[in-house]
Amino acid sequence: MTRRVAPDARLHHRGILFAPDLVVNAGGLIEGAGGHLGFAEETAGMIERIGDTLTRIYRRADRQQIPPYTVALAMADARLKVGKPPGRMCLCARRQDSVRH
Repeated sequence: MTRRVAPDARLHHRGILFAPDLVVNAGGLIEGAGGHLGFAEETAGMIERIGDTLTRIYRRADRQQIPPYTVALAMADARLKVGKPPGRMCLCARRQDSVRH
């Protein structure tokens, strides 16, 4: 049986840098949820930090010589295991019930 190589690994091995979709698509999700729940002002800062997140992903991928997508998944998994970082707005509540973690 032939082992399949993930597309992100093929791009990485060819030296092609790309932005993981789960990171770049976060802006649309944050904007949509924030607007719907009435957090438009709070979400602007979150969206602006996506570039910083990509930079951290690229640096870690370069240091570890692994695809950026692999790093992005590991970072997302780590965030889910420990919960939301302090100071981030939880968009899962209405404005009057919003909670800062």
